[in-house]
Amino acid sequence: MTQARWRGDSADAAWPLLAEALWLAPARAAKLLPALAATRLDRLVAHFEEPFDPTAASGADLAWLPAFVLVDQPLLAGPLATATPPPETAPGRAFTLVMALLRLERLGRHHEIVAHRALVQALSAPLFAAYMATR
Repeated sequence: MTQARWRGDSADAAWPLLAEALWLAPARAAKLLPALAATRLDRLVAHFEEPFDPTAASGADLAWLPAFVLVDQPLLAGPLATATPPPETAPGRAFTLVMALLRLERLGRHHEIVAHRALVQALSAPLFAAYMATR
């Protein structure tokens, strides 16, 4: 479905499906990424693999890719807003936190930003480092 949407509708329409696939079945979704044949996505994955371990068992680190995409490409927050992250997983919680951080930054709510940053740091040092490198 993700591949059909990516090619038929647009990448923006497919991002929520891709994010959910990465959270629910990262190893299977990893096999889908090359099939999408998207230069922008390939660059994002390559940039993601710098701080994250691309050889992690079963590709589980790819579950962090949706949160990293928000950090690296905040304009994708709109298309990714309809994705439903699994709240019981660290990558899902991180996605929700980064999405909230992007909103808080626009509103200038500094105390809440600091609190959310601490939560992201507790969940993933590489994600937090990538986030702070862009700020």
